[in-house]
Amino acid sequence: MKHETSDDIEEVKRNNSIIEISSIYISKVSCGRSHVIMLGGSLCQSFVFGTGRFGELGLGVEVKHASSPTRLQLSNVVDVYAGPFHSMIVAVCNSELSSTIFTFGCGSYYRLVLFNSNLSSSV
Repeated sequence: MKHETSDDIEEVKRNNSIIEISSIYISKVSCGRSHVIMLGGSLCQSFVFGTGRFGELGLGVEVKHASSPTRLQLSNVVDVYAGPFHSMIVAVCNSELSSTIFTFGCGSYYRLVLFNSNLSSSV
């Protein structure tokens, strides 16, 4: 009888995440210095993986690495962008098609500053 090790359990978790995303059509991929953000799925979902030293994964500052694609808890995402140490997500948030921009990661040099937050989407 084989006993599961923590490495075996991590491998199962990693494979389950990969299998889950393999059935989702990915329409856009954007790469930062050491992280990736993807847009896809019929629910306009976003997925991230890679290294997030500055919070650029959008999973909280305590999560420094995601080895397999992890779905972010946002829906109606219409665009994604990855900078070197930051990420941006544009989501349609109401029936009037107004958009909300979510930014996360390193905010130095005004990377995360939005000067006009009342942007309208042309989706």
